[in-house]
Amino acid sequence: MAIRLYGIGVSPQTEKTYRASIYDADFSGTATTFEVSKGGITINWETSKKEDRHAPIFGSVAAVKMLVPVGDSTLETFLEDLRTSKEGRFFLEITNHTDTIVEWRGVIVADNSWETDQAAIFEANIAAVDGIALLKKTPYYDTTGPALYTSSQRLTHHITKVLSKLTHASLWGSGDIILETSVDWWAVGMTAGGANDALHLTYVDNAAFYDYHTKGSIDDDVLSCYDVLVNIMIAFGCRIVQKSAVYRVEQIDYRYNSTYETRSYSKAGTFISNSTRSGLNNITQAATGAKLSYVTFDYIPQIGKAKVSYEAKLRRNFWGNILLSQGATFNFDQEISSNSGATTLRLRGNFMVSVKNNSYSGNPQDILFTEMAMFLKVGNNYLNRDGTYQNFAFFPGTAVGQLVR
Repeated sequence: MAIRLYGIGVSPQTEKTYRASIYDADFSGTATTFEVSKGGITINWETSKKEDRHAPIFGSVAAVKMLVPVGDSTLETFLEDLRTSKEGRFFLEITNHTDTIVEWRGVIVADNSWETDQAAIFEANIAAVDGIALLKKTPYYDTTGPALYTSSQRLTHHITKVLSKLTHASLWGSGDIILETSVDWWAVGMTAGGANDALHLTYVDNAAFYDYHTKGSIDDDVLSCYDVLVNIMIAFGCRIVQKSAVYRVEQIDYRYNSTYETRSYSKAGTFISNSTRSGLNNITQAATGAKLSYVTFDYIPQIGKAKVSYEAKLRRNFWGNILLSQGATFNFDQEISSNSGATTLRLRGNFMVSVKNNSYSGNPQDILFTEMAMFLKVGNNYLNRDGTYQNFAFFPGTAVGQLVR
């Protein structure tokens, strides 16, 4: 198995630059790059119980929009292989482009992928799932026998055994973290906190996941790996979700605390480490401070209803409804109050640029890049952000505030 294709693009959800790598279980060789369309890398989390924050399974899907030039045999061959191969041959890995931290891993599924052949360069949507739902087809037993699992085992071992049966489990090395838990329910006699984990200290016999009254065969007598996860999650009031390429088992009420404990494990169920994290971000409730985020007001006369919705990850757009012209200046006043005196301001809009050839007589196929500039001043500081051009795309650097004297 090796990386067959990879592309670099920006996510419209976080406005960060990511690298999308496509692994092929039948490939060995040098990876080929492909272009990603604008805003062409996305990750979404969803559950079948949309109104239940305690839903035990919180699945995720990712998509990469690949730009395919007509006649590109490498990319067209890949799309043909995707359509004709069995599920489980291709995997998707999304990493942060700047620090190479893995953000997400999943199995590419052809039935959720599509392409639009409408131009000389067409768009192919490559979709992948985190693999949890696919475990509904996987029975919970030892496939080397096949044989039923026996004796009692820690719940963390039950969970990691299930996760090791994921189609793309090979993407995690033996020492990599695949499971992280945040649980705060303890039995009498357990020592709570620190490296101790209620899921690791609790033993459950494998017989709890078998049904000996069905038909007598292994396939009919065992639960699916998916059902094993659901039963464990419900018993501890937890949900499981993949984030940062780690499957996190967390109790929602405990996760809301200002600080909470986490414990991490490998595919073999071996304890790796524990840590304490912060689960809260303070939001100023003042009228000017709260409007840092996108706000929807919904009122019915006579105070029959008053509703204010805050989208914490969707900032108020200070560029909204402002038309720019060359040399134009616009100002806004905003109180900034947040953790450690830092905050995020959202400025999103469009530059409209027209280019006219007055005297250039070179090759008409020469590529021209139009550089646009905007000066953003916060207090006495201007925001400075450099960037580079690569493969017909602009990659912004780190924003730095510089004091103007």
